Amino acid sequence: MGRQADPAWRAPLGESHRQASGTSRCYPSDKIAENQTVWRIYKEGQGKWARGLLAFVIAIGSIYAVASLHDALPARAQFTIPFLNWSFDYRWLLEAPLLIGALVFGVWIYNRAKTADFLIDTETELKTKVTWPSKKEEVNASLVVVVTVIIMMVFIFGVDFCLIKIQEWVYPKVP
Repeated sequence: MGRQADPAWRAPLGESHRQASGTSRCYPSDKIAENQTVWRIYKEGQGKWARGLLAFVIAIGSIYAVASLHDALPARAQFTIPFLNWSFDYRWLLEAPLLIGALVFGVWIYNRAKTADFLIDTETELKTKVTWPSKKEEVNASLVVVVTVIIMMVFIFGVDFCLIKIQEWVYPKVP
């Protein structure tokens, strides 16, 4: 089924005259004229938690990376801006564009259709299809884990203790 035969497909503004002239491209100016906005959030309101977590992780990762870079670069004499008494560190000339680039990347990945659809589907599946345990089931499962860890700890301690004693018997300490 072609685009024109699909009733859900809506031609961007001005595409009909471009098809007559032999080009079928959709230009950014057409999108701006159609939506009356320069930038719009893809599927706004859907997948808020997953997309928000993605944005948070990108922001924290970027800040950590730039802070680590700041510490790794050698410190040199700082330039003081006259009349303002602001000291200027040359490292910010490298770090500021990196932070801005990370912000642009975060906005791009937040609105990228493939990524947004994946995160929206993931959040929807977690809300609707996943069977979450009741409080009683969760407590019982946690007790099983704790008891298993304690049993394994005692077993490993016992084996380690026995191996140390065997080692001391076979290789006695020389004074």
